[in-house]
Amino acid sequence: MNRKHRTDAQRKRLGLSAHEVGALMLLDHAPVESRMNLDFRALLDAGLAESVVRDSGISRFAITRNGKEVLLLLRSIVTERGMPGQHVSGYV
Repeated sequence: MNRKHRTDAQRKRLGLSAHEVGALMLLDHAPVESRMNLDFRALLDAGLAESVVRDSGISRFAITRNGKEVLLLLRSIVTERGMPGQHVSGYV
């Protein structure tokens, strides 16, 4: 990929934990009720999630555009290389 066309999410080294990646994957499917825990706080701080207040007054976490870009990047890496420990043709 040309360096000029990389997204902000690809340029940053995020260093997300497995729990934070899991929380981001949950947000990709639907907003989650706001319960402030460290995983969601880290996603908020990284700009990968946002707090949204619905008409009902309930606050929920939702994935941001940058969060979706990070998941797309992770999916492309897994598709290309396979999961750790999984043999993919061309890789040892």
